[in-house]
Amino acid sequence: MIRGYYFTALIDTNILVYAMELHPNFGARSIEILEQVDRGLIKGYISSLVLMEVCRYMEASGKIDEMRNSLSIVEDSRLEIIELHHYDIAGAVDIKPHYREIDLNDLINYQIMRRRGITNIYTNASLFKKLESIKTHFKDSP
Repeated sequence: MIRGYYFTALIDTNILVYAMELHPNFGARSIEILEQVDRGLIKGYISSLVLMEVCRYMEASGKIDEMRNSLSIVEDSRLEIIELHHYDIAGAVDIKPHYREIDLNDLINYQIMRRRGITNIYTNASLFKKLESIKTHFKDSP
């Protein structure tokens, strides 16, 4: 437990997108997770890569004008942004042959988690369960 926090976790891209889009199946739970971060129940982290993925999703969805708002949601929250380093990418590339079915961006976030000692992730991506020392959360509570 980090001082004052019940739980620490990386928040994956899909959680932010579900909350921003008010996804019919996953939006309410995603909003609840982000509210728990803002209430101090979860020490929530995102990587700068997650921010890039959110913006890329908005661009690909033709929501260019909404990109700034999506960044503001993160900037106005208690989420802590972890900057990406070149060695996170190099580490992901090194382990990619062992995890061919996992997207490189997910492996980069895994490397960031390892670097920062984060073992929990809120995600709806089941492949994170295959990564050593990582516990995934989404439908459950912390």
